[in-house]
Amino acid sequence: MNGESETPRRLRAIFRVLSVLTLLEGFVGFLIAADTIATGPINYRALQHLDGQTHAPAFRLLYFLASANVVFNLALFYAGGLLWKLKCRGLLALIYVLAIEFVYILVSVTTAPSKEYGIILGFGLLPFAIQVVTAFPIVAGVLIFFAYRYLGIPARPTK
Repeated sequence: MNGESETPRRLRAIFRVLSVLTLLEGFVGFLIAADTIATGPINYRALQHLDGQTHAPAFRLLYFLASANVVFNLALFYAGGLLWKLKCRGLLALIYVLAIEFVYILVSVTTAPSKEYGIILGFGLLPFAIQVVTAFPIVAGVLIFFAYRYLGIPARPTK
């Protein structure tokens, strides 16, 4: 027998829905990160035209944020692929990606030193704004909780 017929139908549905959501979020985030990389010089010139100063460190920060977004989106693709194959490692990979994204955003936002860095930070963290608007981390957290419940891993220890 194949592994798909042995998996309960509800658990299979949760894995598939979570996989599709994860792949969609990764794809949209990847497109936005690629757009940020492609339009980086335009944004840099617009920022330079705005106040007449050069912002080379801010420009490097934009490319760093965009490349980090690409890495996060590739990790979402990896987790989505594992979830589509009904692998429990996909749940764990998605949990890790969401936790690391949260810490990354928290550190990025709290360490922005000035206004021009805040503008660049807004451009750089745009792919994560899509996740906030669609409430992906919340929906994924609920689906992960139910998936672990259907796998037989209780939320509370049983006596």
